[in-house]
Amino acid sequence: MNINLNMLVEMVQKQMLLLEDNVQNIYKTTVKLRLNKDRAGDTTQVLNEIRGISGVTTVIHLSDFARKADIYDFVVYEIKYELIGSDSNPVSYIKSILVPGIRDIHGVEIQDIDPRPEKVSK
Repeated sequence: MNINLNMLVEMVQKQMLLLEDNVQNIYKTTVKLRLNKDRAGDTTQVLNEIRGISGVTTVIHLSDFARKADIYDFVVYEIKYELIGSDSNPVSYIKSILVPGIRDIHGVEIQDIDPRPEKVSK
C-alpha cells in the first residue's frame, strides 16, 4: 500500500481529533444529604450506590460535618467524577446525571449541592 502525503496528513488529522475528544477532566463537588435510617441502609451501602452512578470515581464521607438525629442522619460527601471529551460540561453532568442518580437511592434526599464544581485535573 502506497501512502501519499495527502493520505498521511489526513490520517494524522483524524488521530489528533480522536485525542482531543478523549480529554479526561476530573471534577469534585460537595453534596449534603439526609439519610433516612430505616430506609437508606448503612453508610457503606449508600457510598457504594453513589459510586455506581455513571462517571463517579470517588466518594469521600466528610465525617466532621455529619449530624445524627432520631430518624435521619445528615451527611456531607465529596464526590469526584470524570468527564471525557473537550465539550464535557460539569454543571450539566450534575443536573442530568449526578442529581437524578442520587435521587434514585432509596431513603436518600439531597439537602444541598455545590453548584460550582472544582476542576481537580486535566
